[in-house]
Amino acid sequence: ARFQPSRAARKVSIVPTADGSAGGFGDTPSITEGHSGALTREEIFTEISVALGGRAAEVVFLNEALSGSSSDLAYATRLAGSMITQFGMNGSLYVYESARSVRDPSVKQEVEKVLNEQFEQVKGLLTEHSAAIEQIVDLLQQRETINAEDVQAILEGRDPPLNDARGHNIEESDRREVVPASVGVGSDSGSQGGDANGTGAGGSSGAQTP
Repeated sequence: ARFQPSRAARKVSIVPTADGSAGGFGDTPSITEGHSGALTREEIFTEISVALGGRAAEVVFLNEALSGSSSDLAYATRLAGSMITQFGMNGSLYVYESARSVRDPSVKQEVEKVLNEQFEQVKGLLTEHSAAIEQIVDLLQQRETINAEDVQAILEGRDPPLNDARGHNIEESDRREVVPASVGVGSDSGSQGGDANGTGAGGSSGAQTP
């Protein structure tokens, strides 16, 4: 999603979700976020590309397809089908009835063409940025959850920001060494718990100076 700016994820995690499924992109804007309703052809292509990203990554990095991306493939297929049969975005203004479009071989051929073109584009992006993606994987293994700033830094060839104990990024200006507070000695009445002669608990440094 980072290579498609309108759909860039705000964070990525390998921590299993509450239902036990594997982690993934978190806080990813939906296709309708920031829109009043109508979507452009290019925006739908972007959504299809994002949906195909999981399968493309399997092919590029694992050299095989896994079953986990089936729901994403179904979603991408529905989007491509809607472009052709409902939205008039593929060179024809004819709107198909859903029952007929399922049986029409020409519709299936057009849907497959859209899916294959976007799939090849995503594979090309993943291959081009494979080194950066490997770094992102390494960082995920270290931190389990990273955010958009971490991903952007790696893609730009920079070191990702440091994280605090809560996993929040620490800005460069805030990376100051914490200096322990100094301990005062030689007070008139000694440390707490000691008398003027330095006796008692904590009073070894409290002897008065004539």
